[in-house]
Amino acid sequence: TYSFNTPEERDLFKKIFHYEPEKYSVIGLHVNQPVIPNLPEPPFEYILYIGRIDAGKGVYSLIEFFLEWKYKTNSSVKLLLVGGGEHSDFNNPDIIFTGYISEEEKVNYIKNALLLVNPSHLESFSIVVMESWLLEIPVLVNQESEILRAHCIRSNAGLFYSDQDSFVATLNYLLKYPDIRKKMGANGKLYVEMNYTRDIVRKKLIHLVETVVQSNV
Repeated sequence: TYSFNTPEERDLFKKIFHYEPEKYSVIGLHVNQPVIPNLPEPPFEYILYIGRIDAGKGVYSLIEFFLEWKYKTNSSVKLLLVGGGEHSDFNNPDIIFTGYISEEEKVNYIKNALLLVNPSHLESFSIVVMESWLLEIPVLVNQESEILRAHCIRSNAGLFYSDQDSFVATLNYLLKYPDIRKKMGANGKLYVEMNYTRDIVRKKLIHLVETVVQSNV
């Protein structure tokens, strides 16, 4: 008996092991509704990354793409990077590193972001994407992450990019149309509430256990 977070995870299992389990369920993870803190809004507009500052997470490529976008658009929007890691090589007023922060500060940054960017090509479920959607913030993700791309397609709550040109195009589109960003954020909240709340995940787990028990009686 197997449990998977997403259909793509199940498909990867079948591809690697050349085996389709007879009993399995796509359950996912439960994500709690973030508690909105009473903190002031940041005094600037920004797109947001949350995670380790690491090349393996695609952060340095994100920085390069963002700076090229800034050069082409002369926008006042900044890139806010939340998380630990090495960033001493970058010294630019449009790129802000916060280091480690509290949960309240993290939620406040998500709530007030124009959008969340997840540049990792190896990302799986991504709790921070789900948290952003629960706060009705759309996302922009790396197309090479099959799971993140599929989340965006199923939810209609985010876009994806594959290179510099597509990053510029998708970011420009999302920033140009705030009504679409708002609609996508609402779509994301609905998607998480329909699939990844505590009660829904619990019901899926119980159903999987009951199915296994009944088959062995």
